[in-house]
Amino acid sequence: MAGRPMVVVDALQSQVVRLFPYIGNAPTLRWRAALATAATTNRTWEKQRRAWEAEDAARVVEAALLEALRRQYDYRRLLPRVSEQEIALGTAPEALTLAYIPTGTKRVWYPDPPLGREEVDRLKLASVADPTQRLHLTTPLTEVANWQPYSESQAVAVSLSGATDSEFFGGSPEHLAIFADDVVLYLLLAGLQVAYGGVLGHDALTGGAVEGDDINYVQRLLSVARSYSPLLDGISTARPKPIQNWVAWPIHCKYGDDEYRMYGQEAVLEALDAPPDLEIGPGVLSPSDSGFFDPDSPVRRYAWARSLTFMREAMGKVTAARIVVGGKLTGYLGLWPGVLEEGIIALRAGKPLYALGVLGGSARLLTDLLQGADREEMSTAWFTAHTEGWDELRTQYARFGRSPLTPEALAAELKSIGSAGLALALNNGLSDAENLELIACDDSQRAVELILSGLGRKLGG
Repeated sequence: MAGRPMVVVDALQSQVVRLFPYIGNAPTLRWRAALATAATTNRTWEKQRRAWEAEDAARVVEAALLEALRRQYDYRRLLPRVSEQEIALGTAPEALTLAYIPTGTKRVWYPDPPLGREEVDRLKLASVADPTQRLHLTTPLTEVANWQPYSESQAVAVSLSGATDSEFFGGSPEHLAIFADDVVLYLLLAGLQVAYGGVLGHDALTGGAVEGDDINYVQRLLSVARSYSPLLDGISTARPKPIQNWVAWPIHCKYGDDEYRMYGQEAVLEALDAPPDLEIGPGVLSPSDSGFFDPDSPVRRYAWARSLTFMREAMGKVTAARIVVGGKLTGYLGLWPGVLEEGIIALRAGKPLYALGVLGGSARLLTDLLQGADREEMSTAWFTAHTEGWDELRTQYARFGRSPLTPEALAAELKSIGSAGLALALNNGLSDAENLELIACDDSQRAVELILSGLGRKLGG
């Protein structure tokens, strides 16, 4: 009622008959020392209790300070949006907080992410006596996402992977994961599908961990879709599965029942065949019975590289726009880093492209080149020194009558595309100033707001 920040510390050991009903949206921490005290009084548990008590006390203090800071920060961010007969809350609304809002309030702003649709509807009904005067409960990104695309089948491609240089720019895998969660959620709320070219389980690529890919983004995207599925209900009566997962040949040949079961109702697998003009038969590639083979020789690596490009071009043809963020500069299996190549494909096709450069990686390289900057990574010498087997791969391209651009020529092409300005080059509905803000944006929600604004201008009806 007083609008104070709140943190719940839970020391329950088994059950409780009834909890206070208005603490559902407060951070909750476990007080483990109570468990140690109840278990036994021997010295081992006493030592454990003291350790937990010290750790938990520190966590409670830290959580309280962070919650107070977060609440003030979110409240201040919302205030510029508040008009007459509107208020802002520093946390998600509860029935009790809505009961004490000023009479005549018509709209309540609260921080992202939004509450589930069922909870919002219940809160609206409970907040006023006259149902015709129900409150409008909203968040900033929900408002931006409240546009309808021309076609419900439109999909936006998202290019992201870990960037080994992200720490140099002040980022981390956690920052990239938060951005991925936010952008995927609000693309889905806007009625769009999300297309992503990634693999369930990194072992399908390399037989082990992939450098810079500590997070499996396919599994993370599926988790976001599942977690917020009630929020997506009712957007469309014939809504397609929210996630398109594009997987190049022969990678998906390694999939089994476990992988296919993971897609469920949230995703559709777009499993591509080999490029029709690959010019290499099974006798050379020697695939397994399933059709899979590792990229463990120059000719096999060439087949993989061609197939990855083929998949990215196919995805680019049927998606309405693309978002690029992060992306490895080394340790990839194609001719070019994947996020960089996907961005280039979108630029060449004139598709709307949204680039976030603050987290480094291929996206930062792309935006630097579009702005005319020189990057040492775009040189033949750098690729040769930092990309294992790159010279042998280019030799294979020449062997099959193909002549890909040199890094220097590709850099020159990107500088030429960007010479007319970012708004024209990226064709994404954002101005030059907005694109510069997006490139440097370290606030995931503001970045998503810019992206959705641009998509609304380009695709919205």
